[in-house]
Amino acid sequence: MLVIDGVPLRRRLGSAYARARLAEALFDIALEGMDPDRSSRSAAAARAWLRVALEVPIGRASDAALDRFCAELELVAIGAPAHVRDALCVSHGAAGDVDVVPTGAGRPAGASRAPSQGSGG
Repeated sequence: MLVIDGVPLRRRLGSAYARARLAEALFDIALEGMDPDRSSRSAAAARAWLRVALEVPIGRASDAALDRFCAELELVAIGAPAHVRDALCVSHGAAGDVDVVPTGAGRPAGASRAPSQGSGG
């Protein structure tokens, strides 16, 4: 699990704001493919119905997309050069898992950062 500044990435990406943005994007994509005839008098009602009907499928797709995206970001973090991992406050754990590296928040001025684990390669 990727943790940055003490917060799991999935929690960061799964915020209500992020989920709402993703859901709106998925709804726009669905409308693009299924959009009712805009010249029709019932187009607004059809779009309103689609918004309700797609709520559960979009929620499921959003969860799956966020889970997959987090997994891909973990792979990117694991393969990142040491200076990038340091900037992201991420390091390799002993078993290849991604661990937290302290960022300095709340540390007295001039205090050094804890050394990262692993080979740093």
